[in-house]
Amino acid sequence: MKLSRVTIAAPGATLAGILYAPDGTPRAQAVVLAHGYTASKETMDLLAGYLCGRGYSCVTFDFRGHKLGGSTGSMTGAEDALADLRAAADFARDRLGAPRLVLVGHSMGGLAALVVAAERADVSCSVAIAVGARPSHGFATPVGRALHVQRADYVEGLDTEPHLAQLDAIVPRVTAVRCPALVVAARSDVIVSVEDVRSLAGLVPGAELVEVASGHQEAPERARGIVANWIASREARVESRE
Repeated sequence: MKLSRVTIAAPGATLAGILYAPDGTPRAQAVVLAHGYTASKETMDLLAGYLCGRGYSCVTFDFRGHKLGGSTGSMTGAEDALADLRAAADFARDRLGAPRLVLVGHSMGGLAALVVAAERADVSCSVAIAVGARPSHGFATPVGRALHVQRADYVEGLDTEPHLAQLDAIVPRVTAVRCPALVVAARSDVIVSVEDVRSLAGLVPGAELVEVASGHQEAPERARGIVANWIASREARVESRE
């Protein structure tokens, strides 16, 4: 595969991204991957590289305001995260000429993937990894509070607690998802419980729920085979109807 640095224009920000191009003819679906809160596109690299090795063109990007990444701007709330993922999806569609998109996200990015999938006719399926129906709930635990303190300055813009409250507020939008959706829970996740992930899956019409042996941070990597096989099976069903 070949990697290219790309820039993505979003409302009020310029996003730093990586385009993963497979050798040979790429599959019809292109995959856009969104990272979690306080992280960066690097956390999605192993999953993106694995999917690229399976023939999918992939795009990763840094959400605005995330200091580990290279994007400009500040994150003033959940709507900024949705705007960034929409911009990355538009970029993938236009740059790659892909007739269908797959949105994959981890934690905050997983919720964004479901919400944006509910808005777009060009999204054929969506995957949400390690995100629950109450994003703020995990940070109310002792481990969550410690993580909150440790990473409080990792994102420029809105403070963590108001941001998490805004994420809670957009969760009901996932009930509008009409494309196939996969929701992945990590059994050893001390931030997002399996029960909370199951609750989110119950809100998404027809969503499939799977569990992986993983903690929160490494869940995208640990789920890579499951995610790749699931996307391929959805693609085969679409092609059989065409």
